[in-house]
Amino acid sequence: ETNKMISLNTVTEFTMQKFSDTAESVYAEVDWKNLYSVEELKSWFLFYQSATSFGFCPKRVFSIEQLLELRNIISVNKVKSKLRND
Repeated sequence: ETNKMISLNTVTEFTMQKFSDTAESVYAEVDWKNLYSVEELKSWFLFYQSATSFGFCPKRVFSIEQLLELRNIISVNKVKSKLRND
């Protein structure tokens, strides 16, 4: 069920090669090169696997340094993206 998946406490790890999500009995891993695009909104990052399917991550969980590092990882990996400058 989608609603149950959204409410799971999830840990996301970002590296230069990939990012992964771990929840109760769920693990997902995506290489940056396989990502369709990333969109940064005021309060969220949206990670698109296709033009219509995406995962999301709230920006409130990032420190300023982590936010800047994530933007850098996305840029270095040349992921199609719309990132903010604030």
